[in-house]
This record gives sequence, structure tokens and C-alpha cells, in this order.
Amino acid sequence: ASQDFEVEKAAQQALGWTLAHGYDLSSKQLRLSFTDRDGNPVMVKSLDVLVGRTTEARDDSRPPFVKEGGSYVATLPLTEGKWMMHVEAHAADGTLFRQRIDLMVRG
Repeated sequence: ASQDFEVEKAAQQALGWTLAHGYDLSSKQLRLSFTDRDGNPVMVKSLDVLVGRTTEARDDSRPPFVKEGGSYVATLPLTEGKWMMHVEAHAADGTLFRQRIDLMVRG
């Protein structure tokens, strides 16, 4: 299992992607932006995001994202406080990109 992890980690690092995120409380929009090592927007083949509280699963959801310019946007009503996201995206060649993100929503 650890060998698979190392192979996946190396493949993800070879992509050279960076993931930026933001949440706008007034519009209730969660925005994800993937860029390559040159700062150019990346188009993902697939995107799955689990959003939830860090302490319990009852608020977990997998919102649908739509491509908007160089970003992916989902409308999701989040209340103030600490949230987490588990992001899984696939590159055009099928390479898996994973990242866990802590998100603090402030009013």
C-alpha cells in the first residue's frame, strides 16, 4: 500500500499543479482554481469534492462544480466556522490529484 501511495504522490507532484480556493459567504459560492507550474489555469477531467465539518459527518456534502472561466464554482450554503474539503481531480491523462484543505468561513 505504501508503494502505491509513493507512486501516486510522485505522479501528482509531476503534474506541478497548485490549488487555490475561496468561499464567498454573501454569494454562497465555493471557488477552486487549479494552475500548472507556470501559473496557467488547468482544465480537470473530473472533480469530486467532499465538504464537511472537521468534527462530524452530518453536514458532509459533495456539491456539483461548474467551470467558470479558469475556475470551478459550486453554490453551497456554509455557516461560519471551520470546514474541510477533500479534493480529488483527474488530469486529462488520468493522473489523480488529491488535496485536503482546511477552510475557515468568517462572516
